[in-house]
Amino acid sequence: YLYTSNGKISGGGSANSVSNFLINSLAGSLTSIVTAPAGPYAVGNNTRPMSVTVDPTGRFVYTGNYGAAKVSGFSLNSANGTLTPVTGATFAVSTNPTQLLIVEE
Repeated sequence: YLYTSNGKISGGGSANSVSNFLINSLAGSLTSIVTAPAGPYAVGNNTRPMSVTVDPTGRFVYTGNYGAAKVSGFSLNSANGTLTPVTGATFAVSTNPTQLLIVEE
């Protein structure tokens, strides 16, 4: 699966969301998993997610939300690539994150 963060630093408005795609392993083509009217996964107003990462277990996806100085978490359904917001998994950080890195212990 491929996940994209849909946020803008400037230029008016922002998507404030995460989109996901199925990767065709033979051709490299992408197919959108979440389509209208459901749309991409909302992160929150004016959050401007700038990065997205998957944890090493493949169970969770996190976004670095530049506009809100927060990190949001989603559980990942490995069978179909869909995301579900994790209750209580939005964390304040000291600055506006532009990159995320998960390091295994």
